[in-house]
Amino acid sequence: MQHKKEAWWFYRFLSIFYDKYVNPLFWTEQMRDQSLQLAQLNDPALRVIDVGSGTGFTTQGIVRHVKADHVVCVDQSPHQMAKAKAKEDLKDCIFEIGDAEQIPFKTDLFDRYVSAGSIEYWPDPQQGVAESYRVIKPGGIALLIGPLEPGNRISRFIAETWMLFPKDREYREWFKTAGFTDIRVEYVRPQWYKGKGEYGLAIAGVKPGAGASPSAAAVRDEKATEKDDFGPRIEARLEGIDRFAGRVFVYPHRPGRIPAEYFFFESGYTAPIPRAAKPPPDRRPDRDCSGRRPAVVANTLTMRTALNDRIRHFYDRSTRIWLDTWGEHMHHGYYGESGTERKDHRQAQLDLIGELLRWGKVEKASSILDAGCGVGGSARHLAGLFDARVLGLTLSPVQAEGGAYYTKKAGLEDRVQIRVQDMMELSSADGPFDLVWSLESAEHIPDKKRLLETFFQVLAPGGKFLMATWCHRETPPELSQKELDLLAKIYGHYHLPPMISIGEFERLAGAAGFQEVQTADWTAAVAPFWPAVIRSAFRLRSLAALMRSGKQAIRGAWAMQFMTKGYREGIVRFGVIQGRKP
Repeated sequence: MQHKKEAWWFYRFLSIFYDKYVNPLFWTEQMRDQSLQLAQLNDPALRVIDVGSGTGFTTQGIVRHVKADHVVCVDQSPHQMAKAKAKEDLKDCIFEIGDAEQIPFKTDLFDRYVSAGSIEYWPDPQQGVAESYRVIKPGGIALLIGPLEPGNRISRFIAETWMLFPKDREYREWFKTAGFTDIRVEYVRPQWYKGKGEYGLAIAGVKPGAGASPSAAAVRDEKATEKDDFGPRIEARLEGIDRFAGRVFVYPHRPGRIPAEYFFFESGYTAPIPRAAKPPPDRRPDRDCSGRRPAVVANTLTMRTALNDRIRHFYDRSTRIWLDTWGEHMHHGYYGESGTERKDHRQAQLDLIGELLRWGKVEKASSILDAGCGVGGSARHLAGLFDARVLGLTLSPVQAEGGAYYTKKAGLEDRVQIRVQDMMELSSADGPFDLVWSLESAEHIPDKKRLLETFFQVLAPGGKFLMATWCHRETPPELSQKELDLLAKIYGHYHLPPMISIGEFERLAGAAGFQEVQTADWTAAVAPFWPAVIRSAFRLRSLAALMRSGKQAIRGAWAMQFMTKGYREGIVRFGVIQGRKP
């Protein structure tokens, strides 16, 4: 449940009985007081911010040591906050609707930062820890309290289906990376817990110097998002937000008034993508995603074919869900050669890009084609890495719209163009490119031979193509009827023509004219990704979004079981292919 909206709805109803049933079981007074000792609340005049303050249970422990009017409570749930405001000992506290990853106060303001039971819902824990560093003064202390990963595999699966349960070392790494020193850890557990492993962890660190964290993900617009002191409160509401343009309308908060609207605070992983619909009138097939006619008009007649229409419709309907859950990289992650490295799944997606470049020995490129670019996650990454110009192609107008948004947000409009176009209609006039990049898109192309010939045509002499794609196992022995039946289910749900083997890709690349052709099977390295995708699909927000997205997206989610089975039984393989144009 690492999503702001999903957590909001979760606590909308849980707030009703949170103090009566949840805290006495899972977050007791003894655990709270033991943890708060690390914060060294030894002066009533300390300024303290309690992030993810909820119903104020932890805040009540803080105000035993610090003046209530020196404590700021930040939470995204107005319903939880209403419970806190009703508590007599918290009536003088300052309450602010806000986001742990974009705290709406200036740098170096507080003496202490406390967050208990909030990290479970952070899409980017490192960014949240970096924010804790930013808002406290030099010499200030940040205290974070959260659960630990259950040791039992079944318990771990159930727990991680709903929220984040970090490992001990991850907490320590986040604090160290953020720049904290004098890091101290205390383990906490309720009296009833008799498990073998540790239950929860309190970790505290000291900020050594002024300014933002060295690990800060992005420069923040301080004028727009920070307040100099405990001044006027603001609340952002979903109604009235032009999400695609990124404009937020605000209104003053009135104490005691709990708005019925859903409060939303955009994080780096929130996808402001329009719902699938007919593209705007100026998004004709002969124009790029900005609505302007490119210098070279793309021939998109094949987009009218039945297969391409199904592919386009599938991604128009499912892209929004993927972005809300996984972000702008729409491909597998890389978990080490044997697939045993434990890491954040979004980092694994970036690692796949880096590992593919390393394997392909690509050290520079000035002109790149991203064939099947999705919303342009790889295109922007490559443009930034090589200072290159990148053309991305997608069949989906929704993906092109989203790609244009992300590209503008990254300040890469002059280097990255995302066009609604069938990659099979490329011509030499579109190139030449130094690098053709195809990351999990070739499986949608029926004529693999012609695809590789097209890549060869648009490459400059000495240019290279790198491809990662879904394949079936090598033959012989020939695929059995049982294997063919499983593949047919995958083809139908994901709108794929029949796959070929990695070896067949190697043969076709050589026949297309490529030299130094190499292939590899990375199935083991990417295998952990699909179970993670399945777990994410069962989160409340994902399920609700899935129901809204229609039959095609639901069928795609249902088909995940067939992909995992295909990997498990060795029928589906994840192949990587490279070659150089002489």
